[in-house]
Amino acid sequence: MNCSHLGHLLPPVLSPLQFNRFSIFYSQSSLSSTTRILRATSRRLFIVAKAQSLSNMANYIVDLDQENVGSLKQQIAKLFEESLRLTVPDELDVEPAIAPCQNPRFGDYQCNNAMGLWSKVKGKGTQFRGPQSIGQAIMKNLPSSEIIDSCSIAGPGFVNVVLSKQWIAKSIQRMLVNGIETWAPKLPIERAVVDFSSPNIAKEMHVGHLRSTIIGDTLARMLEYSNVNVLRRNHVGDWGTQFGMLIEYLFEMFPNGEVNDQAIGDLEAFYKASKQRFDSDPAFKERAQKAVVSLQGGEERYRTAWARICEISRRGYERVYERLGVELEEKGESFYNPYIPGALELLSQQGLIEESEGARVIFIEGKNIPLIVVKRDGGYNYASTDLAALWYRLNEEKVEWIIYVTDVGQREHFEMVFTAAKRAGWLPAEDNKYPKASHVGFGLVLGEDGKRFRTRSTETVKLVDLLDEAKSRCKTALIERGKAEQWTAEELDETAEAVGYGAVKYADLKNNRTTNYTFNFDQMLSDKGNTAVYLLYAHARICSIIRKSGKDIEELKKVGTLELAHPDERVLGLHLLQFAEIVEEACTNLFPNVLCEYLYNLSEDFTGFYTNCQVVGSSEEISRLLLCEATAVVMRKCFHLLGITPPPPSPTNPASGMSRTLETSSLKRKRPEADPLGLVDNERAILNAIKSKKDLGIWVRDIKQETKLTDHVVNKSLKSLLTRKLIKEVVNIQNKGKKHYMAVEFEPSKEVSGGVWYVDGNLDKELVNILKQLCLRCIRVQKVATLERVYEDLKKQRVVNFDISSQQVSEILNSMVLDNEIIEVKSTGLGEYYSIPIGTVCYRFDSGPGVVRGSKIGAFASIPCGACPRISLCTPDGIISPSTCVYYTKWLNIDF
Repeated sequence: MNCSHLGHLLPPVLSPLQFNRFSIFYSQSSLSSTTRILRATSRRLFIVAKAQSLSNMANYIVDLDQENVGSLKQQIAKLFEESLRLTVPDELDVEPAIAPCQNPRFGDYQCNNAMGLWSKVKGKGTQFRGPQSIGQAIMKNLPSSEIIDSCSIAGPGFVNVVLSKQWIAKSIQRMLVNGIETWAPKLPIERAVVDFSSPNIAKEMHVGHLRSTIIGDTLARMLEYSNVNVLRRNHVGDWGTQFGMLIEYLFEMFPNGEVNDQAIGDLEAFYKASKQRFDSDPAFKERAQKAVVSLQGGEERYRTAWARICEISRRGYERVYERLGVELEEKGESFYNPYIPGALELLSQQGLIEESEGARVIFIEGKNIPLIVVKRDGGYNYASTDLAALWYRLNEEKVEWIIYVTDVGQREHFEMVFTAAKRAGWLPAEDNKYPKASHVGFGLVLGEDGKRFRTRSTETVKLVDLLDEAKSRCKTALIERGKAEQWTAEELDETAEAVGYGAVKYADLKNNRTTNYTFNFDQMLSDKGNTAVYLLYAHARICSIIRKSGKDIEELKKVGTLELAHPDERVLGLHLLQFAEIVEEACTNLFPNVLCEYLYNLSEDFTGFYTNCQVVGSSEEISRLLLCEATAVVMRKCFHLLGITPPPPSPTNPASGMSRTLETSSLKRKRPEADPLGLVDNERAILNAIKSKKDLGIWVRDIKQETKLTDHVVNKSLKSLLTRKLIKEVVNIQNKGKKHYMAVEFEPSKEVSGGVWYVDGNLDKELVNILKQLCLRCIRVQKVATLERVYEDLKKQRVVNFDISSQQVSEILNSMVLDNEIIEVKSTGLGEYYSIPIGTVCYRFDSGPGVVRGSKIGAFASIPCGACPRISLCTPDGIISPSTCVYYTKWLNIDF
């Protein structure tokens, strides 16, 4: 029996993009036992179908390098690369389009090539009938692999892949044995420069340098983890006209030349004093200008003074870098100064440099002002230095990628420099080819007043003062918890530094670097929500679980076996395995916040696992301890890449470190749904918006409108709330493609779910089949039956435990007529029709010759187009057309 047509029974106002004929079925939320059995059977049949799809895969195996497999996405792409090679014509060069499934119900990953391929081969004599047949071919040609558990086709040819949980477990266990370096992503380069921090000589580092320093350090760490040789460059401002006034003021203050750190004192104050003299004293200004000439001429006295100022500044920077755990090699403006004339000569020979108003410039298409490379007075500037540095890095240091980490205000400057280099042939014209140069711009650090972060006296906040404050606040919090009595002074200091500095770094890195963010000590030092403190606590909790088991985790790595039997174990295992592709994404797009989001979600997935899966004392203890250890290993690598150092354990107390700050109760397993506390403000606002809609739920678009939050914040908060089991995603039959959320304590209303007639957003065909069988039984017994008779018979039988309307029965009977299961006739009032008024529509079987029939409804009157709600969209060559309509085709084949 075919009930496929009933997939089109929704009215236009509620319909998906399909043909629709009848109104929606609403009723109570319960299902009959027969329907539940059928639904379970359909699930089993679906599983069998997915298993059969694997048997259709090509009978060859792609051998993957197990020692350095790269990211999970790269491994899946390699399999689909082989499939596409067999599927598409040779002249098409197609790269696998692999992405994680947006909805985990459909699978883990998805190949999205079918639609794009169809647009290329359509109308060119292809064997394919559409994108779905291309998807089927891609799935059929997919090579056998232990990676894949099952495949299925969704929509217009999307190939959904479910990964084997056995393979996920084996991959994690292999990492535990061989080290997490085996999960390093494979990048297409070997050598790169990361240009970051770059303070100016004679000025102290301020809060603005914080972003450049820690963003650049994280990018360098991620590239280094990806086996790229990274040249960490500190392009300090150690050259220029300001050194004339500094040197001349130094000569005035210390005529005997005996200069040291203590003598100069505050270098920032020294700079301001020299600047004040330069602006107010013409004679001093003239001497300072001559000092610049003497310095650039190489006179020893001036060179020595310049070197002394640079050395004093450098020692101050290095103290800050040491506290932040940042390594840099200084190559300042003075280093590239000798290369400027040669670089500009190369550009001039190519006709790129022109004279304009006494200066030498490069005109850039689309820019209102040119790039000045030589000033009117013949001096060089930032542009000339940056062009020389770019040439040196490409030709002398032979790097393939140059990354500049500065504030977003310098974006246009670097765009012009890069464009000039492309025109000169130093860089390829295409942005996606190497060697290439990239500008990593970042926004401002704001105070709580929404303005630039400054001290109360409106001075720029010194970076060293900020770090001191972070350490002090963290130390105070630890003392208030009574830790001063339990730890030595050294342990207290180490923990305060590790947590305080880590909190400052993470609060910066977790934000999209292109946006401004508000600096708030209270938020960044909170142990709730997406903070470094919370994540360090989570890591300490995992270590505590392993330690309390009493097992030797190193020995378990060798002899134990990891299994992912519980759904939460598989969720956590898959998240761990995605680490490499997250690092790859963060490196490729130069956004460290991607890694921060991964780390936070990992801790949430672990919470879900630990809540629902007992570890110590369970029958699965060894397997789950290995999963705990794998989580801790990945978290430690994330911390390392972000430049965060977990507090070290005490030599006399192995339970020290962050676990020292944990209360005993924090190690107990708690159910998130019973205790939604600990939500950050954004999560709480979104949860309240969802709860307010009760059983109707809410679209993502409406959440954004009500909360006024950005897409990134909303998506991240929804994921967190789903992990905590505070909300759930439901299917809304009014638009199945849009995400719809509801609080877990509510069940979807029938306006959302479709009531009893729908299962998981799809028309319950098994239920409809049962009702069709009951209708057929009634017609068979009565031989001829009207709508009213069938309806009354269904009600009397009480075979369904929900209300059904006469209109709904009419829709079922009409669909059976279209399926040629029964015929629709008009009563003649004779024979079998004697009890039925003449002209009344009734239903019967088409029983062959010799049967007295009523008059069939005329062929023209019975054409299905009259009842079709999509007839206004029907055109001969359109998507909706007579040639594609199953009802119209059936009508043509009926013998009237």
